[in-house]
Amino acid sequence: RISNASNVWHFFKVKIMSQTVVNVQKQSPAEEIRRENLYHTKLQCLAEVLGRQSFVDKNDAERSAEAINAAFDKITF
Repeated sequence: RISNASNVWHFFKVKIMSQTVVNVQKQSPAEEIRRENLYHTKLQCLAEVLGRQSFVDKNDAERSAEAINAAFDKITF
């Protein structure tokens, strides 16, 4: 169990950032800003969800992150 939501936040931030670095392609500045804003919005949602729990299990945190990501994928313009 991870007892501190900020530790979970850091874990996911590092994980997402490392995946982002691997997946970076040349993008327009506007697209980079859009993707960065989306990334921060997803992290804010995850922090909100995990912040409501006193103890966070890593597997539960990963499932929450996956669910949030999937929900954002369903939102269309």
